[in-house]
Amino acid sequence: MKQVTFKPEKDFTGEVVVNLPSARQRIKYVKECNFKFNNDGEVSVMDNIDALDKMYDIAEKHVNKVTLKHKDGASFKSFKAMADDALCDDVCQSIIGIVLQGNLGEG
Repeated sequence: MKQVTFKPEKDFTGEVVVNLPSARQRIKYVKECNFKFNNDGEVSVMDNIDALDKMYDIAEKHVNKVTLKHKDGASFKSFKAMADDALCDDVCQSIIGIVLQGNLGEG
């Protein structure tokens, strides 16, 4: 299984190692979570609250290692700890995006 290393750019040092799902697995996640798309093929957060909640559980299974420290001194060693702290909201959303896209979103 391919792994990528995500390093948040803002307010954090350290990294999160993510095991990437296959293309078929990503399609299954979209179906399992029942994401709703608008006419332009975009996903609205407000229309997909339940799907995003499920994606936290799915993303947690793909996180292999967490070694993050916030500039205020808080340290995180697991996705669960990150998901339970508002400091990590953006990082968790980025990890969910990485799992759904199958890459770091670069290029």
